[in-house]
Amino acid sequence: LPELNSMAVLGPFVKGGVCASVGWVAAWPFEVVKNRVQADVSMSYHNKSVSVILQQIVRDEGARALFRGILPGLCKSFVSNGAAMIALHFTQRSLAPTHEPPPHVAAPSQ
Repeated sequence: LPELNSMAVLGPFVKGGVCASVGWVAAWPFEVVKNRVQADVSMSYHNKSVSVILQQIVRDEGARALFRGILPGLCKSFVSNGAAMIALHFTQRSLAPTHEPPPHVAAPSQ
């Protein structure tokens, strides 16, 4: 998608959203484990490692259970990280030094 690099707003938005989405897809199964451990009132996950809990979820509910609820998370993440990348892009652009001499500095005479 080379043409995205030349788009002032859409480019940073899409790139930030895609990168965040890739990160969430990789991290989501661990988020599922964390949420289950935090909500575990029956103590069924007490003193179990992350890998054991992941295996138990896949065995009992299937691999799809590791990605339950990911779509709303991806939508939120795509929009918020895309907006953050737009803000970063324009902030960097506005703070970047210009290569023109300031107007009050006279050009060197020859």
